[in-house]
Amino acid sequence: MKTKLSKNIYTLFFVLVFLSTSCTNDFEEMNKDPYKVEDISTGPLFGTVQKSIKQELHYMYQIQQNLNGDLYCGYMTSPNPYENDHNNSTYSLMDGWNETPYKYRMTGIMKPISQILKLSDERSKDFIAIAKILRVLGMHEVTDSYGPIPYSSYGVYDTYAPYDSQKEVYDSFFKDLAEADKFLKEVIAKNPAKSAFKKYDYMLGGDYSKWRRLGNSLRLRLAIRISNVDYARAKMEAEKAVANGVLNETDGVVGMLDVTSSNPLYTISNVWHDAKLGANMESILVGLKDPRLEKYFTPTEDAKAKALGTNYTLSTGEAVRFQGIRNGVRLVNKGLRTGFSTLGKPWQESQEKMTPIYFIVPAEIYFLRAEGALKGFNMNGTAEALYKEGVEVSMKQWGVEISKVGTYLNDETSHPSDYVDPINQENNIVAASHVSIKWDESLSKEEKLEKIITQKWIANFPNGQESWSEFRRTGYPKLHVIKTNDSYAIENGQVDSKIKIRRLPFPKGEVKDNIAEVKKAYQYLSSGKDNAGTRLWWDTGSNKFN
Repeated sequence: MKTKLSKNIYTLFFVLVFLSTSCTNDFEEMNKDPYKVEDISTGPLFGTVQKSIKQELHYMYQIQQNLNGDLYCGYMTSPNPYENDHNNSTYSLMDGWNETPYKYRMTGIMKPISQILKLSDERSKDFIAIAKILRVLGMHEVTDSYGPIPYSSYGVYDTYAPYDSQKEVYDSFFKDLAEADKFLKEVIAKNPAKSAFKKYDYMLGGDYSKWRRLGNSLRLRLAIRISNVDYARAKMEAEKAVANGVLNETDGVVGMLDVTSSNPLYTISNVWHDAKLGANMESILVGLKDPRLEKYFTPTEDAKAKALGTNYTLSTGEAVRFQGIRNGVRLVNKGLRTGFSTLGKPWQESQEKMTPIYFIVPAEIYFLRAEGALKGFNMNGTAEALYKEGVEVSMKQWGVEISKVGTYLNDETSHPSDYVDPINQENNIVAASHVSIKWDESLSKEEKLEKIITQKWIANFPNGQESWSEFRRTGYPKLHVIKTNDSYAIENGQVDSKIKIRRLPFPKGEVKDNIAEVKKAYQYLSSGKDNAGTRLWWDTGSNKFN
């Protein structure tokens, strides 16, 4: 992994933007063919945007997501003792790592989208709509990492970028998505076969109906996100999204796939061996006997781990052991745990160019609707039915035998298992949760929510950024306390070990170059302090059901 960011990367983004827009000097004189504006002026910029939502270049992706969201949600842990075992895993936050989710997306999403919207007009409503959907898709991960960000007035001023509060950012998101839905509905009605965007589309093959469903699915995701802080707004937005049409099982995974590049997780996990099964995922999936575990990861090759005995039976009937790494332990030496469970077949050499970078899996939409129904929203189904559909859809996505799905859904006795570290017994810890799988209508809404979110967490793999946000919002799935907390030794730390990390501090470069606005942004934070223990606007610490 490269821990220093190269200025050449950012220069490249600016060059791409310049080259893609330099041919627009004679914009007013162009032929009025409605496709000319799109093809000549704005189309090439969309590739930059789609590839910037989550970087496909391995070391960029690693510090954009794998060493924060993937880590903090409990999916994966690195065996590498970066910075002498004082790094993000122990809450000794790395400034160079933590500024990356902000910088890459501001440069690669906000700047090109601003150009697209400036160069578009009434004749290119389809491109306007897709631009706004992409902007929300990428930037909601930024605000959900940091809190306040520049959004509504981005690009208006040359020398500084005004910050919006997170509430204001979400208001803009909902406005963007409502307008995108309106525009795409109009375009589809007038010309159902239109697909001018197809040659620029790394995600949905230029299918405008799918783009419309993606926009509404984002609207549903974000509506549920604010349901604990603004129930009425959440209900309204969620119900509108479902009424307008959201993604379903037949739409498949929404992700970014460039067949000329390998999935970054292939390099990070199976070449560098920098990402292994997290102890939380081991505990939950091993304990629940979840058949998706062998799809996500491989059994351990470590002799000391194998000596502990088997803990899982593969679909072939073979008994094996899956071995994870607990967050926040002193690793000492990378070689001690490189034989622990690594990412599975989709992220290995045989399939690394066929596996997209995941943005939304179809099962997520069913779990969002299940939670909405639990909260009293009209989601076209009951919480129980949608919960079961979510599990079934996820199992189908991963090729689990249909006969096993029913058995899994009826399991009321399996629970997450305790964690044992074969290298250092001091890292052992009991399971954080006693959640089971089978739906029980007699349970409280809080207990039902734990089931829904735990299964959504399993299904959302490997989208750790989204699962970290949902963990912070709901408290589920319950995760182990980190072993070592270094946060109080750093200026922007102060993370409670039990509450865990809540956000990333603002990038040092932004604090230096945009200090007046960043100071205003401090006032939008719940504690007024730019530290990693501060809760975001939607992170209320309790779940609201009506």
